[in-house]
Amino acid sequence: MTMHPALARAVRDELVNEVDLHALDELSRLHGVPDLSPALQLILAMALKAGPDGDTCLDVRAIGPHPLVPGQAVSEVTNGWLAVLRSCTQLVEEVSGTVATRRVPFVLDGARIYTARTHHEELSVGQHGACASH
Repeated sequence: MTMHPALARAVRDELVNEVDLHALDELSRLHGVPDLSPALQLILAMALKAGPDGDTCLDVRAIGPHPLVPGQAVSEVTNGWLAVLRSCTQLVEEVSGTVATRRVPFVLDGARIYTARTHHEELSVGQHGACASH
């Protein structure tokens, strides 16, 4: 995989790592989307990196301006990231606090992007906690 210069900067800045970019490359090929835009590669690799970093998801609102989208305000950047995620339905399912129904690797719930597994676990813990409190 040839790395886009902005992605190389993101690796140097430790926003993502090469392992996550490689895993994303494999996932995208598996799901029939071999040519992802650099912006989509960046945000999905950041979502993959969130788990090992100790987070269950990546809050898109927390992503500041990046060289992939120069000169934009943070709110414009957030809307841009969300649009990029929504554009790739082969890899991302959008839900609103509910279980994802399609077998895709990522789930967009509001402004948070999860791996499908962590989204399912998050909902399971929430439902279990709600049952235990009654």
